[in-house]
Amino acid sequence: MLISGGMKFKGNNPTISIAVSLNRNRRFKKVDPGTFDLVMREAIQAAS
Repeated sequence: MLISGGMKFKGNNPTISIAVSLNRNRRFKKVDPGTFDLVMREAIQAAS
């Protein structure tokens, strides 16, 4: 879906490129293999 939407990746494997990018970004946390969640979601739920 991302590739068909026009996103371009430098690596040969877009799935790995996305996973590495999400893993390096502090706005996301890995919750299961191949599954990431927003870090802010916990803060929003705790405030509710």
